[in-house]
Amino acid sequence: MAFRPTQSRAFFRTLRTLIREEHPFARNTATLLPHAHDNSLLVRRTFRTAATFTPFLAVVLGWPFMAASLLKKTGI
Repeated sequence: MAFRPTQSRAFFRTLRTLIREEHPFARNTATLLPHAHDNSLLVRRTFRTAATFTPFLAVVLGWPFMAASLLKKTGI
């Protein structure tokens, strides 16, 4: 036996789909403009980050080699 909605249930289902608000990500806003693409800011930020992390990573990843060379020089 298949389920058949009553007339009032079918009416409310139709009404629900008619008054449902569209998801906000599906709407394109007419008042907001896209941000300007600033390459100079992105390049400066990338180089600043690289200048910070490159020495840090060299120390973090290179300390075993530095310790091995120090131990080899001291004879331990």
